[in-house]
Amino acid sequence: MTDEDEPSATDCHETAIGILQGLHMLAEEADHLRLSRTYAALCKAIRACQAEHARMGSDARPRPRRYVTLH
Repeated sequence: MTDEDEPSATDCHETAIGILQGLHMLAEEADHLRLSRTYAALCKAIRACQAEHARMGSDARPRPRRYVTLH
């Protein structure tokens, strides 16, 4: 893997925002459909993403990608 393959901080920030927006939309839909456990799980995921995003800071380098092989 080269440095060109590594995501930039800007790419990670934009990705994080997109993920949070998607989670918010899913949580709203789950709430509307009265799927309480799904709604609670999505809210927990939103809080985890927000905490990780806040922890990264503006000049923090993103974590290297990890490749997983399923057996």
